[in-house]
Amino acid sequence: YMRAQMRLVDCGSPAAELVWKSCALNLASCQLRLSLFNDAIETCGVVLTRDANNVKACYRRALALRQLSRIAAARHDVQESERLLLDSLADVSRAQSFQPADASIETACGEIRSQVELLRKERDSSQRPW
Repeated sequence: YMRAQMRLVDCGSPAAELVWKSCALNLASCQLRLSLFNDAIETCGVVLTRDANNVKACYRRALALRQLSRIAAARHDVQESERLLLDSLADVSRAQSFQPADASIETACGEIRSQVELLRKERDSSQRPW
């Protein structure tokens, strides 16, 4: 996918742009499956710079951000985890605004919202003086 992207990056034709975008989105999907979350975020970001309303790029970047949030939470970095979750929620909400009937986007949006609420409750309860 990466080689195909490099060859198509500046071709200029609409057909080449479509193939480039497909390669980039497939690459991001592979990166997610390989747990290369930062790479997936970067790949999706490149797609979004060329097509700001790309649903798949928003959704896949949201999934990668969510996974990085989980990793930050495991390190007990609550602030970073919350920041990543909020970024993830922004992306998945944006994807949902483009395709409100998509069940996987709707499910991810609900799950991420629940995670944000849970994280905030945990943070608030840990800050209470007893």
